[in-house]
Amino acid sequence: MKKEKTSIDPAVEAKVEAYVQKNYKQYEGKKLFINELDNCFTISAHKDGSPLILGKGIV
Repeated sequence: MKKEKTSIDPAVEAKVEAYVQKNYKQYEGKKLFINELDNCFTISAHKDGSPLILGKGIV
């Protein structure tokens, strides 16, 4: 997993956010910080928090 961030398409970001809101109740109603890496997404509710790591197969 490369740590280089790439710019994320707003449509993809919306799909990832909808998936996380639906499947991970602890993130429900929170502002999410979504980053797209080469082969995964990192999602966190706080900039300093440990991220949830999901593969790109969710979109």
